[in-house]
Amino acid sequence: MGGKEFEKFLHAEVYLDSARGFFGPEEKWIGFGEFFKPVNWISSYYAWKNGASGNSNGEGRLLGALYIISNDRVELEFRPNAVGDFCSLELIKDVIRKL
Repeated sequence: MGGKEFEKFLHAEVYLDSARGFFGPEEKWIGFGEFFKPVNWISSYYAWKNGASGNSNGEGRLLGALYIISNDRVELEFRPNAVGDFCSLELIKDVIRKL
């Protein structure tokens, strides 16, 4: 599910940070050696098994983030540590309900 699909649930605008300004002072890239670590393959497997889907565009080494921002305040920040890490849907729902 992409950002635009979330708008109907949030009743708010969803922004895609195409300028990568929220990636922090330094972007988090996984190195060549990280690609072969079992934790990355296990995380990817569980993400796939739980219905997470992605695309094969790009090189796939830059780890992104999820932010929920309301009234200029960061309500939730999630930054994955490995490929396949995902934020708990229940946590996202809880934060949204409190808005």
